[in-house]
Amino acid sequence: MAILVEQKVAWQSPSDPSVVSHKLYYAPEANVLNYDSPFVEINMPVCEYDLIQLPITANGEMYKLALSAMDQVGNESDLSSEKVLPLDHTPPAAPIWL
Repeated sequence: MAILVEQKVAWQSPSDPSVVSHKLYYAPEANVLNYDSPFVEINMPVCEYDLIQLPITANGEMYKLALSAMDQVGNESDLSSEKVLPLDHTPPAAPIWL
């Protein structure tokens, strides 16, 4: 099984004590990123995520990311500004013995 390199993102949560989780939205750079985009939910107090866990197959493609904060009753904040970065979840082919 191939080993993929971690690619972590981190953020600072709002100081609001009612925040219980964050949603990390993601989409290919060419797509619109909004509340209908795929997301993963990260429970507090964690404020980082290893992007290798995203359920995508990417090979150096540029992806947009944005965050929102969720409170205990399900209210969701505005999306953060977008972060664009390359994701590569495809390992190289294995070498072949000569």
